[in-house]
Amino acid sequence: MSDEMKNTDKQAVDAPEADMQAAKADTDAASSPSLKKRKKGIVIGVIAVVIALAGVGFWEWHETPGFCAAICHNMDQYLDTYSEPGDQPGHDKYGNPVSNTNAMMATLHRTNETTGKSDFRCMTCHHPIIGEQVSEAVGFVSGNYYDPLDERVGDDLTHWWGEPANKFCVNENCHSYLRDENGDVNYDKLEASTVWMDFNPHSQHHEDIRMDCTDCHKGHRASVQQCTGCHEDVNLPDGWLTKAEGDKVIADEFNTSQVHK
Repeated sequence: MSDEMKNTDKQAVDAPEADMQAAKADTDAASSPSLKKRKKGIVIGVIAVVIALAGVGFWEWHETPGFCAAICHNMDQYLDTYSEPGDQPGHDKYGNPVSNTNAMMATLHRTNETTGKSDFRCMTCHHPIIGEQVSEAVGFVSGNYYDPLDERVGDDLTHWWGEPANKFCVNENCHSYLRDENGDVNYDKLEASTVWMDFNPHSQHHEDIRMDCTDCHKGHRASVQQCTGCHEDVNLPDGWLTKAEGDKVIADEFNTSQVHK
């Protein structure tokens, strides 16, 4: 067989192989963008899942008491009073001794069967309003805050809610059984709730005086029986302070004669 015929036969054999290789190359070229898109979609999906899980984890952490102290160092003493064992001697947010930690509402309400929820966390009372959190973050970063924090009265605690102070303790998580049809404190119900006491601190016989819950019930220091400012026949709950003692705590802490509630 001549060399010319051999070359012709070889070309005839090689032609299908070349066609197959060309077809394969075309197929690979066509599938390559699709494969890249699929891989890119998987990567984006994984990243989205990781971000979502991180967000859920952060939100769960945000709901725990430890979050506040971890982010803001001036919250440590508040977390400490919340975490103290109940019904025993302890210390308030200023480091003052407290004869019974149940006199601090943060300690008492951590596990309490007299409210709408049996398990209380910081956010149960201190609702996370975005505007308030942004304001606090700006104040913290700029150093424009008190340490220890100044005392807050009821109006301060509900300011960002746009609600009156007396709704702080009668929201749906707390003492909702004391509400009227408008969600405000029903003072007749409030008076009836302690009518069994020899001296009823919720008696409404002073028509010209309307006090907020936080005037007496303190979250992170010993609560104060304000009635002792006038009445001497008052039996103090265990660990509570008289009005004079409560005023002295604030005067000593802030080195001022101004009375803080």
